Amino acid sequence: MAPNGQRRKRIGWAVVTLALLLVIAVLATVTLGDVVGRGGGELFTYRVRSGDVWVESVSRRDNAEQVAAWADGYLTLLAARFGVAKPGAVIRLLDNETRYAAFGRQNLPGFGGAMQFCYARSDGAVYGWWCPSERLTPRLQHELFHRLAHRTMPRLPLWLEEGTAVLVETLQAKDGKLAVSGPLVKRLDQAARLLDEHGLDKLTTLLDSPQATFIGPQGFDLYSLSYATAAALDSQDRLQTALRVGVAPVDGQTVLTFVSRAR
Repeated sequence: MAPNGQRRKRIGWAVVTLALLLVIAVLATVTLGDVVGRGGGELFTYRVRSGDVWVESVSRRDNAEQVAAWADGYLTLLAARFGVAKPGAVIRLLDNETRYAAFGRQNLPGFGGAMQFCYARSDGAVYGWWCPSERLTPRLQHELFHRLAHRTMPRLPLWLEEGTAVLVETLQAKDGKLAVSGPLVKRLDQAARLLDEHGLDKLTTLLDSPQATFIGPQGFDLYSLSYATAAALDSQDRLQTALRVGVAPVDGQTVLTFVSRAR
């Protein structure tokens, strides 16, 4: 073969090799992106939108549009209640709890097996699974507050964010505004027991527990105490200020007084 022909052949093989390497690199990036960067979002192929909210699912759901419309309306009222701008939101729902748990372990950084629903800061989406409305609604209320806090508030103490998220589960629309529909008595009972057991002066220490404790065996205890404290602040019209500045001075006696009156 002439030298020019050999040269062209080598160049041709080099181009083919580079093209193959590029394809492999793109495929690897997509795979890693699904698992880490986008939280596996490409799995959710059925999508509906209402206002600023997307609901995404693995398979078609007849009530997806209804859920999206409700979530958009609720997020509007939630933003108004706390005096912040309304963010957009993406809600991704698996077919059932088993598939959600498997998906979370594989795709969501920091996922804990005890998490019923969760908000992923890594991609800004709410994750859960399709379940009856009486279970779906409060769980979405809780996680939509995390979305709101992530986009519009300073980094909050864990107890303040989680306690307020539990409080949000009790907020219902009335005359175009969100109002507390009633206390979560079991959580208030547990908060009273903890204050009695550990002493009122230990409230701050208890609330400053690490995140792992909230999803471990003591999760119900700390969620209950955080909720009681956030609800006490809300009853005194101090919660919105606390969320705006990212700090909330509290004392055990104030919380215990609220708990005693609210139960």
